[in-house]
Amino acid sequence: MEIKEQVSYYVELGIKTGASDMYLLPNEWGYTLSYRYGDLKRKQCRVSLGIGKRMLVYFKFLGDMNVGEGRLPQLGSTEFVLKEQSYFLRLSTVGDFKNRESLVVRFLQSFQGESSFQQFFPKKFSEMKNSMKKSGLYIFAGKTGTGKTTSMFNFAQSFSEEYQQVITVEDPVEIHYSEFLQLQVNEMIGATYEELLKLCLRHRPDTLIIGEIRDLKTAAAAIRAALTGHRVLTTVHGDTKQSIVQRLLELGINSNDLEQVLRGVIFQKLLPVKCPYCQDVCHVYCHHNSRGVIFNASFTNQIENQKNMADYHKKAWAYGFITTAVYQEQMALAGASET
Repeated sequence: MEIKEQVSYYVELGIKTGASDMYLLPNEWGYTLSYRYGDLKRKQCRVSLGIGKRMLVYFKFLGDMNVGEGRLPQLGSTEFVLKEQSYFLRLSTVGDFKNRESLVVRFLQSFQGESSFQQFFPKKFSEMKNSMKKSGLYIFAGKTGTGKTTSMFNFAQSFSEEYQQVITVEDPVEIHYSEFLQLQVNEMIGATYEELLKLCLRHRPDTLIIGEIRDLKTAAAAIRAALTGHRVLTTVHGDTKQSIVQRLLELGINSNDLEQVLRGVIFQKLLPVKCPYCQDVCHVYCHHNSRGVIFNASFTNQIENQKNMADYHKKAWAYGFITTAVYQEQMALAGASET
């Protein structure tokens, strides 16, 4: 089997079985290929050292990455079409201490518009949307894989339906949506966060998306954009609602600037729910759990009564909204922890 066919086979297998990520990790005798399903990581197969290296090079070629560099971290993205449905793959590579390169592939569906959260809880979605009418910074927070970016795009899409301009600045672009003007950071050609932000402001956006706050550079870009009077949406990794403000301060953000622009933190996490078919022994490949539905935390007790729901999933979603009033308490806690 040719490398192109092998790569297509494993990508298709991951998508069909509902995996969120695919791993190609080196070891003493070759590579291990695994998939992630929620909190579970499942080994799929072993491949030889030669095949693993060739697969890595092919993925890097698809992702427009430097195929000759195997030590430094690299990010890339590419598109995969399966049964007329587009999937976007986010690629990440890095070399270990023995200069053996590893690969992680995140599977991302193209944006489909209205979410399950809107469908099942339109009143709650409307309330949260109304809370985001003002300009300022709105942070979507949670652990990896909880759907922060998807939720952020759902709210942005609802704003664009009201004839508002939405511009994104991402590194790389994760979810493609034709109604947004999407810009991708490329520092090799001078397309930095700072330069793209200046460009965005000239396009007069109503909503500006900063893909993810990873470091001081991206955090500062989000703060500066919010200080110009725009509504800014972004994501942050965090275990608890209370950790988000502390993390921004630790990155070096000025507390006065943060207090001035922060309007809300939308925190979400995955809650375990029994599969109605498998109960406690649900298999990671269970096809009954192939799609998810978003639940507000106050509705999670109703899960057991929704056995026949079409979009049932063994992971439910919980949302919490931090307002500016709660921010004052967090700032006080953050200050107390520093003393």
